[in-house]
Amino acid sequence: MNKESLLPPNASPAQHALAATMARISAIPMPLGDLYNPATCSTASLPWLAWAFSCDAWDSAWSESQKRQTIADSVYIHRQKGTPAAMRRALAALDYPAKLEEWHQLQPRGDPFTFGIELEILDIGIPDMAGFERLESVIHDAKNARSELRYIRMHSTRRAGVYVGGAILTGQTINVDSEPALLFEAKINGEEQALRAVATLRHTLHQQMPENFIIAANALKNCINKLSNKGYW
Repeated sequence: MNKESLLPPNASPAQHALAATMARISAIPMPLGDLYNPATCSTASLPWLAWAFSCDAWDSAWSESQKRQTIADSVYIHRQKGTPAAMRRALAALDYPAKLEEWHQLQPRGDPFTFGIELEILDIGIPDMAGFERLESVIHDAKNARSELRYIRMHSTRRAGVYVGGAILTGQTINVDSEPALLFEAKINGEEQALRAVATLRHTLHQQMPENFIIAANALKNCINKLSNKGYW
């Protein structure tokens, strides 16, 4: 018998092997805190965690997020079981926002101690017949024993943004038919009056359209060259 073993001297080889194996069990990591947390528990261990939390409804076909949320809400549902809040919480875990309508809230009033549920269909879509049966099972597990479910209605809402844009453009347009006017001015009044008209036009363009003054100046320059080429001065 070695110093680390409590086995008797006549222990069999099998007992020594078992003792050596059990001596190393403390080296195996046991993250109990993570295992008992629905957010950090491994996916393979979720069914066992659901059993430990006493989840009333469970389906292997649910998505991982639905399974984790069902486990996380289990304690609250057990505390509130038999109330509308428990039914809404249980259905919300399956991604079905629910609105509960009890008999005394209807117009006209329904039969006493009856209720209906309106579900909003989000991205998961409308369930099949098996899905309806699972929903009914979840509702029956969370409701009180007295009330009777009369209907389940579903509706879908699609939301989209509408963008409206607009622009206002302001400005001033000046049309200058310079060549015929200047030719007429030069023909009737001579060179001095024509140059004075050109100077006035340049000043007007410079004051009212300074950003386009270079373009206008070039147009005037071309017009003066044409006047000179035609021999008006």
